[in-house]
Amino acid sequence: MEYIFTGWCKDVDTNTDKVWSAIKLRDNGYEGDYLTVWGRRGAKLQGKVLKDQTEWDMHKLCASKEKKGYNRLSPEEFNNVYPDFQQDLEQSAFWAALSI
Repeated sequence: MEYIFTGWCKDVDTNTDKVWSAIKLRDNGYEGDYLTVWGRRGAKLQGKVLKDQTEWDMHKLCASKEKKGYNRLSPEEFNNVYPDFQQDLEQSAFWAALSI
């Protein structure tokens, strides 16, 4: 699984505790298909498949998440924040792969 971005947004003032991640599902040469997943930490994740996106498109999307307060974490750091994320992501990725 190729992670493009894993981010965590925690704000005690607004009681925010959210995650957002993007992974590459398929490389189609210049473009690719990606899965983005998001939600409150520990809750069921929502997901969306983004078809035929360039790396630049994904870079802009990830940068917009950082501007909104998501801290970029390595997959290992992310696992410490959300230990069940890998399992939840694999379930989402499985269903997303079936839809493309």
